[in-house]
Amino acid sequence: MNRNHGNQICVVGGGIIGLCTAARLAEEGRSVTLIDKGKDAIGPASIGNAGQIIPGLIEPLASPDLFSNLIYVLFNKNSPLILRAGYFFKALPWLAKFALAMRASKYKSSVAALTSINQSAFEDTIKFFIRAGIENELKCRGLLIVFDSQQSLQRGLRRWESVPKPLRGELHLMTNQKLLDREPRLGDSVFGGIFIEKAGSIKDIDFVLKSIREYCQLLGVQYIAGSVNEISENSRGWDCYLSDGSCLASEKVVVTAGIWSKEILRNQGFSANLEAERGYNLTVETDGPVLHLPVVFADYGVVATQFSSKLRIGGLDEIAGINRRADPKIFKRLMRMADKLIPGVCWQNSHQWMGFRPSRPDSLPVITQIKNRKGLFCASGHGHLGMTQAVTTSNLMVDLIEGRDSLIDMRPFSL
Repeated sequence: MNRNHGNQICVVGGGIIGLCTAARLAEEGRSVTLIDKGKDAIGPASIGNAGQIIPGLIEPLASPDLFSNLIYVLFNKNSPLILRAGYFFKALPWLAKFALAMRASKYKSSVAALTSINQSAFEDTIKFFIRAGIENELKCRGLLIVFDSQQSLQRGLRRWESVPKPLRGELHLMTNQKLLDREPRLGDSVFGGIFIEKAGSIKDIDFVLKSIREYCQLLGVQYIAGSVNEISENSRGWDCYLSDGSCLASEKVVVTAGIWSKEILRNQGFSANLEAERGYNLTVETDGPVLHLPVVFADYGVVATQFSSKLRIGGLDEIAGINRRADPKIFKRLMRMADKLIPGVCWQNSHQWMGFRPSRPDSLPVITQIKNRKGLFCASGHGHLGMTQAVTTSNLMVDLIEGRDSLIDMRPFSL
C-alpha cells in the first residue's frame, strides 16, 4: 500500500464547510491536505446550495407546533417534508429523536444554540470573503419572505419578531402591491410579505466554491481527488484509506464530508444521528435578472435565488436515504410550484438537481472532536444552513484544533 506522510492536518470533504475549514487552518499556518471526490463524483450539497446567508433562521425544523401535525406532515403528498414509506423503519431512530426534539425544553435550548452560532455568521462571512478576494460576490441586500394568506403572514411575523434584532435587522411588513412593485415577476397568489434587512445572497455559487478552492491552493493547501473509505489510528496520528488503495497519514483529521461523514467515521465512535434530507432544485439560464432579491415562499417550503445568469428555485425535504434515485414526481411538483410562484420563466428547460443535506434531529450541526479520539474532528449536519454557518464553523473548528477557548458554548455541538 502506498502511504504518504508528513502533513499536519487532513480535511476530508470539499464542500463549503470543508473548503472554509481548510482555508482557515492554512491561514493559521497549518500544513493542510484536502481530500474530495472531485468534479466527476456526485456533487456535495454545496453545489445545489441556494446561496443564501440568513442568520435569523434559528428555528429548528422540529418545533412544538409541528408535533400535533407530524404524521400528517410526513405522509401528506403535498407537504414540504416527505417521508418514503419504504424507508420508514430505517429512518425510525432519526424520527424518534426528531419527535423528542419537539419538546418545549429541547426546542428552547436548540434555538439558543442556533442563536449563538448564527450571531456572528454574517460578519464572519464578509471578513472571510474579503480575505479570499471575493467580497463582491456577496450581495447584502436583504431577503423577502412571502405568504399566501393573512393568517400565514401573521404567523410568520410573530416568528420573526421573536428573533433577536442583531440577527435579522429591521423587519418591514409588505403588502401585495409593495411586493409586486419590488418584485414584479412574482405570481399573483402572494398576499403579503416581510422584508428582512440582515440577509445576503451569493452572486454565483459555482464561482464562489471555485474561488475558495483557489484561495486554499494559494495558501498552500494540497488537493487530492479521491474518496476516503475509512479512517484508523496509527502511532503518530491517523491514516485515511482511499478507495484507490492509497493511504494518507496525518497528525490530525477533520471530517467535513456531509452525510458521508457517518460512514467514514463508522469505526470511530461517531454517535451523531445524521440523516439525509434530500433537497430538490431547478436552475434555469436567464438573460437578465428575474428577481432582485432572494425570496422565501413560506407556504410552499421553497426558496428562489437569482444568481448572475441563473435563477434557482428549490427546497422540499425528502427522507428516503442516499441510495434511492431522485423522484421525477417531486421535480414535476417543484416545476408546477415554480410556474405558479414565478410565472413567465421557461422552467421546462431547467437543470434538475437533487442532493443530500446532512441533518440532525435537533437541527444543530456537529462541530466537535470525536470522543476519546485525540486529533480526530468532525463538522457536519448543517442541514439548510451550510452556507450561513460555513465560515463560523471553520472558525470554531480552528479554535478546537488549536486548543483555544471559543466565543460560544460548544457543548450543544459536541458528541
